[in-house]
Amino acid sequence: DRPVSFRWFCDTPTARTEMVMVVERILGADGDGEGEGAKYYSYTIDRTPHDAPFMGRMQFTDDPALAQWTQCAQCLCFQEGPEEWLTPEQFYQAHLEELQGSSCVVTHVLCPHCVAGC
Repeated sequence: DRPVSFRWFCDTPTARTEMVMVVERILGADGDGEGEGAKYYSYTIDRTPHDAPFMGRMQFTDDPALAQWTQCAQCLCFQEGPEEWLTPEQFYQAHLEELQGSSCVVTHVLCPHCVAGC
């Protein structure tokens, strides 16, 4: 029973934080499965300032039909076309006028790059 870890990002309108989450299995005192559980913790790898003010106005949905945009739940890039994904900064620059002062409705998936890394 090895710990499992994965990298993820936590973005705010002013910063992108790269994190690692570790999940470990906890065995019960008698080792028979009773009282088992999991311990998890995250730590910060890097924090980088960025300019993506629209992120504070994002609304989320699990219904792709209602979403204006699709975002990768792991790396937080936005889908721009069938095979193109933009960082939040690139996305903001590409859609600056469209995003000014309005909220955007987002649904989450895993982009092909993150799926390949799983």
